[in-house]
Amino acid sequence: MATVERVVDGDTLDATIAGKSTRVRLLNINTPEVARDGQPGECLADEATAKLEDLLPKGTTIHLDYDVERTDRYDRALARVTRDDDGLNVNQALVKAGLATPMTVGANSTYRQEMDSAYNVAQAMQVGFFDPKQDCAPPGESASPGTTTPSTASPSATPSPTSSSTPTPTPTLEAPPAVVEDEVAVGDPAPQPNPAPQPNYNYNPAPAQPAAPQLPAAPRVPAAPQLPAAPHVPPAPESDGGYPGYTGPRCYEPGGKVWHPC
Repeated sequence: MATVERVVDGDTLDATIAGKSTRVRLLNINTPEVARDGQPGECLADEATAKLEDLLPKGTTIHLDYDVERTDRYDRALARVTRDDDGLNVNQALVKAGLATPMTVGANSTYRQEMDSAYNVAQAMQVGFFDPKQDCAPPGESASPGTTTPSTASPSATPSPTSSSTPTPTPTLEAPPAVVEDEVAVGDPAPQPNPAPQPNYNYNPAPAQPAAPQLPAAPRVPAAPQLPAAPHVPPAPESDGGYPGYTGPRCYEPGGKVWHPC
């Protein structure tokens, strides 16, 4: 919920939202630019502003519907505005009156179709931009079929009695304007051009090849433990059998230690 503080121009207003003054840009529509910075206003700019003031007097309670991008580059809230008391779609009402044209800012296209439908109604009803009595084209377009053009003849010129009147051609429905960018906001600085793209010196057109997978090393088998060498046992001295100096054949007793001459 919000409350209207004032109308800025045909598609912009200030409203109190949650106790804070917020500038609101009506979503998916574009109205003629009002006079500013010494430049004259565009055709029907004052009429569009007056229409919005009539639809949304100060203190009107409104409901705001947002889309994908909730704000524009000027930090204005982008919303479809409806009156709280009767649910009137204010954005669509301005287009239907022939005082606004459909437009799309960024990815906000949810409510674009209903604005296109209202644009076709304005054309068929020949109101606003499409009034044959108006020498006025929608913002960003040339004069619509059937509009009159100011005469370039001298004021003293007299029409020829033999000239025949040419019937006014029947206006044909035009396609709604293509997607356009947002216009410069009143009192906001002009948008700066996008900087030239800088080359990427780190760009490598050849895709990196994955390294070959590393096979795990074979597990190390520990060496067999070295058994300690058996201690050297010197042979037991052989007994002389009690026959010192005997070198003849010997006959041993069981056990191989005691002998006697054979």
